[in-house]
Amino acid sequence: MPRETSIRQPRSGAAWRVLAIDTCFARCAVALAERREAVTVVASEAEAMTRGHAAALTPMIEKALHDSAWLAPDLDLVAVTIGPGSFTGVRIGVAMARGLAMTLRVPVAGVTTTDALFLGAAAADRVGADGALVAAIESGRDDYFMAIDGASPFAGTPSALATRLGDRCAILIGDGASRLAGALRALGVQASVGVSSPSIDPARLAAHALHRGVEFWARRDPPRPLYLRGADVTLADGARTTADLVR
Repeated sequence: MPRETSIRQPRSGAAWRVLAIDTCFARCAVALAERREAVTVVASEAEAMTRGHAAALTPMIEKALHDSAWLAPDLDLVAVTIGPGSFTGVRIGVAMARGLAMTLRVPVAGVTTTDALFLGAAAADRVGADGALVAAIESGRDDYFMAIDGASPFAGTPSALATRLGDRCAILIGDGASRLAGALRALGVQASVGVSSPSIDPARLAAHALHRGVEFWARRDPPRPLYLRGADVTLADGARTTADLVR
């Protein structure tokens, strides 16, 4: 999709409108928001599921648009989480966002899942200079997808995180927070589980995309899935292996 560089008026008239999508974990979530003087969230819906994201996502988007009396051509922007997370979930969300954006000729805002978790972090979990806010996501293996607030995500063990933390204590958020906190304490690292929701809030994702501005996203390349390692693959004989993924 060609990048849009010129400033234009919103398709919807006086407001910029965005659809936000998150399918990176064991749930499917969408939100609609618009920006006039301030950002208003007009729809937000999420459903827990371990599989079936592809079948659930389109009806969920259609319902949100219908309930808000919006049409797809009213959208000025599509926002999506790009990973790290479930291999299949990430691909479904990014493919849907890019397909819609290409059809509507609007930009796509790609946001990492760790940054999306930080967007929803409670004020009580924001720490001072002696601590670090850490997003921790279950990877399905013995390690985690993690990020220290303000830094890029990485896949690693509790020991790897402990090295990055140094003498700082960790405030952990995300669905891997509880298990990782125990592992860090076993290593002698001060760690506690935050009070923030372990799930991504699609409404906050939508608001973030609008606050950045449509022109900001229009100047960026369309997002691609963020994979921190290969995907688990089951072969015909039942053996498990890892397939290398190229971004």
